[in-house]
Amino acid sequence: MEQLNFLQGLDKLGALPSVEVRFFINKNISNSSSSIKRLLCLGVFLLFLFSAYSQNEWKPQTHLTGYVNTVAEYTDLNNGFEPKKPIGIGLSQAAFLASYKPLEKLEIKGTFVYNHNIRDIQSLLVEAYGQYTFNDAFKVGAGKYLTPLSPVNQYFYAPINPSATLPMMVSHHIMFPQSISGFQLSGELGTTMKAGYNVTYGNYSDLSHPEQGIIGLEGREDIASYIWTETLSANKPWVFLGGTGRIFANYDDKINFGLNYFDGRKSHYVYQELDLTTGQALTNFIPATRNAFGVDLELKISNLRINAEYWSGNIKTTELNNETKTRTLTNKITTDYSAYYAEAIYEKGIFTPYVRYDYVNEMFGSLFIPTAPTPPATGIGLYKLLDALFPTSAYTAGIGIRPVYEILLKLEYKYIDAKIKYNNLNIPAPLQTALPPSNPLRIQENKYNYFCASLVYSF
Repeated sequence: MEQLNFLQGLDKLGALPSVEVRFFINKNISNSSSSIKRLLCLGVFLLFLFSAYSQNEWKPQTHLTGYVNTVAEYTDLNNGFEPKKPIGIGLSQAAFLASYKPLEKLEIKGTFVYNHNIRDIQSLLVEAYGQYTFNDAFKVGAGKYLTPLSPVNQYFYAPINPSATLPMMVSHHIMFPQSISGFQLSGELGTTMKAGYNVTYGNYSDLSHPEQGIIGLEGREDIASYIWTETLSANKPWVFLGGTGRIFANYDDKINFGLNYFDGRKSHYVYQELDLTTGQALTNFIPATRNAFGVDLELKISNLRINAEYWSGNIKTTELNNETKTRTLTNKITTDYSAYYAEAIYEKGIFTPYVRYDYVNEMFGSLFIPTAPTPPATGIGLYKLLDALFPTSAYTAGIGIRPVYEILLKLEYKYIDAKIKYNNLNIPAPLQTALPPSNPLRIQENKYNYFCASLVYSF
């Protein structure tokens, strides 16, 4: 009130025109209001930014899962060499998987799989890698990962594999290794119609014909018909350098078609030297290269899923001397092999019946006989007698029963027809008849049955 009287007094004294006084007061009030509005707008804007940032802020994610797989197996195989018990019951596999995403585009994953017949720590760790996703079309990975070729190799884990055993093409690991350690580039484009690629390069372990299950028959259905003991890798984890490539197309997750290639720049060729005194064959190795090409197809029709793959490969020696430089071959060797399978899986409710036919025609090795001794610098010369191939067919039928996701029971029967076939047979007739009855060269065919019950608990 005093302030107004003071301003009115100034007005009456003529010290300040009344119009200017009103303008001064209104201007100050208007400036204060504008400042408040600006502050309010800035506060709302900052609140919006903070809210948007809070919604987009990534929170690290951790995922843990695993399973135990206990099996009961029986086979009537009796090869006469080193007979094992035909019945086996016990823990076949135990696995633990952990993944961590510290960033939205970065994932770190590790998978440990214990196997009853595991031979080394390298086999225990099947995956351990990090992958950064720049976008859907370009991802970069580094570490050890399941070889991204055959789709079956990606879901061999017992809770997600519908059958109790794997196709021989995959379980034998002749066409490609189970895992590869190095670098990986991958990506895909599209929504309904997708196309993608995957390229890897690094080291791989040549663990061909690994014994699986309790009795050690799975993964060795062909060579187990003739000899149980390990021969192809000599109980030693050979490590070589190689790479893979895959391109695929997918339509609405109903049709998936892929082209695959494995290039083993460094590998070895198995050969055997026949001891003329005992008739037994001793295993040795020569440096070689290995490559394989495969196609895969998956069809989904309502509850029916059909999978099929075909692979063809070869192995070529790169030297004439063996790895110990004690033997020399007369010439370099190339051997071809092939494998394929087709399976139908019907998934409805808690029951998943399935049938499968698979075939492998693998090279077991070449058999040589010593010639006259040569100069010590080149070792003893070897004369090639034959190539041993193992064309083997398997007919499989089974059913999976899953009352809840965490429990899966599988019952499976497999009929196996294993043959041994010799190419370039040059064994003299007297030598053939002189071989001991237990020598594998005398066996031509072996047919047998296999039963498996598998109970999987997972979390």
